[in-house]
Amino acid sequence: MGQLGNFWIDIGSGGGFPGIVIAIILKESAPSTTVVLIESDVRKATFLRQAVATLGLNCQIHNARIESLNLPRGTTVSARALAPLPKLLSFVENLVEEGGVCLLMKGQSYQQELAAARQSWSFDCEVIKSQTNTDAAVLTIRNIQRATR
Repeated sequence: MGQLGNFWIDIGSGGGFPGIVIAIILKESAPSTTVVLIESDVRKATFLRQAVATLGLNCQIHNARIESLNLPRGTTVSARALAPLPKLLSFVENLVEEGGVCLLMKGQSYQQELAAARQSWSFDCEVIKSQTNTDAAVLTIRNIQRATR
């Protein structure tokens, strides 16, 4: 998995994908890495707490909206099915540390979302096509900055 920092932040964690899965993997490969799960829905956050306790995972769970939190930056930030890319970038720009990466899982509209995001943002992006859905992709985004006009 390469060099991992102290925090992996998963926003809009929902039912735990990918956050819980990542925490399970990191429990073996990088046990000092804390996975920060952010979920605004109380029921989902309660489920995440139960799953983390049952599995003995190194996680912090925040039952809050991302805009209301002040967290240390993470080396990796992930999100799945949370918001259109332009809005998602406004969430992650202050969460990912310099040199860090965002892994954003997107559905069939990812190409249109990339084009829309490039109107107000500057970033490097590698598109990794989904193995399970030919219309979906994981966007590996680095060096996020608001575009200058």
